[in-house]
Amino acid sequence: MYKKRKLAILIALLTGTAAAHGQTDLNSIEARLAALEKRLQDAETRASTAESRAASAEQKVQQLTQQQQQNPGHHPAGGQAHHSTGRKSRTARRL
Repeated sequence: MYKKRKLAILIALLTGTAAAHGQTDLNSIEARLAALEKRLQDAETRASTAESRAASAEQKVQQLTQQQQQNPGHHPAGGQAHHSTGRKSRTARRL
């Protein structure tokens, strides 16, 4: 069958290949983990930005609500909310 020396070489080659393959798998797993961590960090940043915008919008809504309660007849748009150009809207023209 195999001589002891050839068998030892064959075992060493197979073991080395498995170790190299294991190292490649480990590197691949580490790279995927790093990519996932980066995606998580990016998502957390986007979530934080969205929360800040939502808080700012909520504050503006509260300010506008307070202004309207103090001045019930006054609209913040200065009365130009329904500005008329004398032209029909696209929807009205189609009908």
